[in-house]
Amino acid sequence: MQKTLLNMAFGQHVPWWVTSRRAMSPYHRRSSANSRRLSKP
Repeated sequence: MQKTLLNMAFGQHVPWWVTSRRAMSPYHRRSSANSRRLSKP
C-alpha cells in the first residue's frame, strides 16, 4: 500500500487492479483452498 502511494507521488502510477490483485493474492489462495477442502464429501 505504501509502495503504491509512493509510486503515485513520484509519478509512476500503477493501476489499482494490479496492486489489489497483488495484495489479495495470499487471501484468495487460502480461501479457495479452504472452499475446495470444505466442498469435498
